Amino acid sequence: MQILFFLGFFLVSYALLLQIMRFSTYHKYFLYMLPPLMMYAFLAGYLLYHFGLSDFFIWYVIFMLTLFSLRKKKEKKLMGAMESLTELTQSDPQFVLIKKSGENSLKYFTYSAIVYLVIFSISFLYFYN
Repeated sequence: MQILFFLGFFLVSYALLLQIMRFSTYHKYFLYMLPPLMMYAFLAGYLLYHFGLSDFFIWYVIFMLTLFSLRKKKEKKLMGAMESLTELTQSDPQFVLIKKSGENSLKYFTYSAIVYLVIFSISFLYFYN
């Protein structure tokens, strides 16, 4: 039963995290969304401890790392497909802008994922000890 509760907790926390990260991956909003992302990571770490799911901490981190890496691979693949399908040439300013925007989104996704995992881990370990 505890495994099902953990899976439910994980899925809900991941869905909410993706909604926050939807804004934090835009370069204009990254700094503004950093405090809510950090607060959510702190809350998720506390709730994992509070709900008595301490045994699943490592699994939570492993699942998050796996999903983050799969999502990043998918985004890179989509960027490659977009580049091959576009009618714009490499020297076209619009193509350069689209490519730079995609690269920035991936960069901020990585930053957001690192911030989330670090704050989540610190929060959980703070309450666990």
